[in-house]
Amino acid sequence: MGLGCIALTGNPHFPTYPNTLTVEQVNAGLSAPATAITLLGKGGAVLLLILLLMAVTSFTSAELIAVSSLLTFDVYKTYLRPNTSSTEVVKVNHWTIPCYAVFLAAFCCILNAAGISLTWILTVLGVIVGGAALP
Repeated sequence: MGLGCIALTGNPHFPTYPNTLTVEQVNAGLSAPATAITLLGKGGAVLLLILLLMAVTSFTSAELIAVSSLLTFDVYKTYLRPNTSSTEVVKVNHWTIPCYAVFLAAFCCILNAAGISLTWILTVLGVIVGGAALP
């Protein structure tokens, strides 16, 4: 979408035509919506919003379930209370989800207040996740 945004900058339907997106707009992640609006009009913006909502909802759900399972079974049941009952494990699992959600929201607010952009996060994520990062 970023490359498409650069290619479509000269299109009269581009949202900021004849100007390019500013660095702040690119860092805010607006290159994808600009591309979608240029190609599909307002419907493209709606489709991108739906896509983003579905992706974030799916990702957040999977992350919350994974973290709550790890904390419950690998930390709580293994190290803190090995002889705990199944009902207690379910209670702990249910409590870890909102606790982690609050922690994650606070962490995101800290990143936002520090001025860390979406571009920086994606670049660092690629470096950290990349297979050749540690060697």
